[in-house]
Amino acid sequence: MNEKKTNTSSERSILVMDAAAIRRALRRIAHEIVERNPDLEQIVLAGIPSRGNEIARRIAAVKKLKNTHEASLVELDGLLAVLQFRAFRGKL
Repeated sequence: MNEKKTNTSSERSILVMDAAAIRRALRRIAHEIVERNPDLEQIVLAGIPSRGNEIARRIAAVKKLKNTHEASLVELDGLLAVLQFRAFRGKL
């Protein structure tokens, strides 16, 4: 924790998390939500007043990234099956 003085010498604020720590925590929360909910279509992202919209946006980004990776894996799996079939038949 860092102490950070405000404009008046009698007041002090304590920096609990910097921007990088907040980013890491939000990313971890988003991944936990996605990992614990296999049916992503059932997830509802509701904004919390003030910075809650940012949290919802980041969770949605993780969800989109996971969907993209899953689609890529399905495509790669199909390509591997074709290559295995051709290799087995000696057509490579």
